[in-house]
Amino acid sequence: MENQPNPIVPTLWETAVLGAGAVSILLLVAAVILVLRTKSFSPGVRFALALLAFAVPVIGPVAAVVVALLEQRRARRPITVSP
Repeated sequence: MENQPNPIVPTLWETAVLGAGAVSILLLVAAVILVLRTKSFSPGVRFALALLAFAVPVIGPVAAVVVALLEQRRARRPITVSP
């Protein structure tokens, strides 16, 4: 009998592709939740960032997360007025 791999057991590249897909979906979900929970965005900006996250596979969610985190950081910072 030959030493062939079992066709039922996934290979390394199939596991890697499955993992990359799962990470991509988790990143998309996290980006949409973060964008929708940022209260300082107008509805148009929320829609545009959510659309960007859906339209561009990996870079879109990363960009949406970065923009939302920067906006949350800016909104948390107290406004000081110098005399």
